[in-house]
Amino acid sequence: MAGTWISVGEVELGRGVVMTNAWMVRAGRDGEREADALEQSLVIGGWPEMGNLAQYTSRRELQAAVRAAYPNRSRTVVANWTGQLWRLIYAMEAGDLVVTPLKKASPDHVAIGRVTGHYQYRRDAPQTVVTCDR
Repeated sequence: MAGTWISVGEVELGRGVVMTNAWMVRAGRDGEREADALEQSLVIGGWPEMGNLAQYTSRRELQAAVRAAYPNRSRTVVANWTGQLWRLIYAMEAGDLVVTPLKKASPDHVAIGRVTGHYQYRRDAPQTVVTCDR
């Protein structure tokens, strides 16, 4: 998930406003997680050195762990990655949209899905995941 994210408010025509978050999540710098993400309907985060992210209950704890896992990265990079991981763990919710730019399956296209689950750590998988319905 070493990518960027956006949050968008969507106005529903008619009565009232419906707020929907839309997250842009890359499937790896070169699309290396793209096939698994599409085949398994997952948002797959990078940073395998981080382990189970659910153990961090504050952003400060998470940032300290990112800094410890990546000691040679700049403060700016650590802050950026902390924000991305925090959103993966605590901000993405069921019903949110996920947009993934495709690099391998169909370059110049995007995959769009809807989050159906929550953050999970899979000990048997090298990455972190959030379930998503295409």
